[in-house]
Amino acid sequence: GQRETSRGLAHFLGEMREDAFAALGVPLALLALAGAAVALVRRERAAWLLVPAFSYVVFSIVLSRFSAPRFAIPLVPILAVLAGVGAAAALRLRPMRWATAPVLLFCLGHGFLYAVHGDLLFLDDGRFRAEAWLVENAPEGARIASCSPAVDLPRLDFHGFEPIYVERPVDCLAGLAAAAPEYVLTSSASPGVFRRADHGYREVFRGRGTRNLSRWFDSPFSWLNPEVRVLAPPEG
Repeated sequence: GQRETSRGLAHFLGEMREDAFAALGVPLALLALAGAAVALVRRERAAWLLVPAFSYVVFSIVLSRFSAPRFAIPLVPILAVLAGVGAAAALRLRPMRWATAPVLLFCLGHGFLYAVHGDLLFLDDGRFRAEAWLVENAPEGARIASCSPAVDLPRLDFHGFEPIYVERPVDCLAGLAAAAPEYVLTSSASPGVFRRADHGYREVFRGRGTRNLSRWFDSPFSWLNPEVRVLAPPEG
């Protein structure tokens, strides 16, 4: 199905490049590319790491024509070694060591903060905030419905609630009315399933995690930290 909707191999390779940069961070990714070039030109043993990397990319990602930052994560250990090769080569340039050392420190600092940013997004996800509100305010075993997929929502069955997922092609509002839930959830990670403004449900909670380091870093994972709203059925 992914191959049928692909916009061509060249476009897909561009998406893969963006995903690899998103998984590692642009500075370290560029350093890894430089290290790969150095390893090939100098025929260093680290160049052999490109064989499993190339195999994984060609026979897993390209073959399926489906790319995402998380699929580039298995390449990170290999890219990290190649980045080390690039850093070592840069430090050997003695006349320019005074200039390369700060650049390398910047790459390492950026990579560290980029990783911390991702960890904080996982820990302070908007779904956890909505989940905490439901645990504190919703009755035990409450029927909670949504037109969003479960992956974009808090963990409902984990806390003993009764989740009801209205799946397409059923009309969202019709499905919710038929389910007669005590609460309805919406998620900004899947905004297309609840767009009507005249749905009549009352918002009782809106939660989104703090953006942490997002002032300086974009999130490489679009599904992290969605805004989750808890709605109550219309009164009467």
